[in-house]
Amino acid sequence: MTLPDEINGEVKPSLKADPRWLLSIFTHPTRTLHEILGNSKAIWLWPVLLLSLLAVIRILVSGPIQIQSAQGIEVIPPDFQYYTPEQQEQFQSAISVNQGPVMVYVLPGLAAVLGVWLHWFLLGALLHLALTLNGSRSSNTAALNLTAWASLPLALREIVRIFSILFTHRLIQSPGLSGFASGGFLSALLAQIDAYFLWQIVLILIGALHISGMTRAKTWIVTLTTILIVMGLLAIPAYLVTRLSGIGAITPFF
Repeated sequence: MTLPDEINGEVKPSLKADPRWLLSIFTHPTRTLHEILGNSKAIWLWPVLLLSLLAVIRILVSGPIQIQSAQGIEVIPPDFQYYTPEQQEQFQSAISVNQGPVMVYVLPGLAAVLGVWLHWFLLGALLHLALTLNGSRSSNTAALNLTAWASLPLALREIVRIFSILFTHRLIQSPGLSGFASGGFLSALLAQIDAYFLWQIVLILIGALHISGMTRAKTWIVTLTTILIVMGLLAIPAYLVTRLSGIGAITPFF
């Protein structure tokens, strides 16, 4: 099916979104989502940029605490005095690199931003595919707009995390429900679930019902199944990083 916005070539993201939606999505979600989804243009850029910015800020405020924690751990091996001067220098250089700005800020920041965009795009694209396969005539642009604006509760979660780190001077060790698992894939999966994530699901369900043109039960089943699939896909890299690094449960990319 060819859509009007695709005919006119207007598929590029637009900044011409009403900034009031950033607040009204919390106070009047149904009305706001109907306004957003009534627009045929790609207006998903603002919420995705906001989530990316907050993810970077969280990395910046976490960096000094991470460095301080690493410095408080004894990493010198017991037979370090028997190393040659060259080996000792290489060992100290490796420690400096691990505590340097690239490992503490740059790479985690890039991973956090990539995680935001991957989560949004994967969820939107798969939701559009699932709805289409089940008889919906909604556009891919509408699905991407929906998943972007419905993700604003995750922006609120980032703000809460940032202030928590600033006030407690502690990193968040067990996000979501990950504390109920002893590690592994289940822990990475449960780490995504919290009140803000459930809030996001509610908004997606409201919006999906608006764009799908299908019955309520069918729309919700398709949407929830898609969300579960995306959760599983996002948990895989978190689980692999945990296995490779030997650390406990980690926070997902958003």
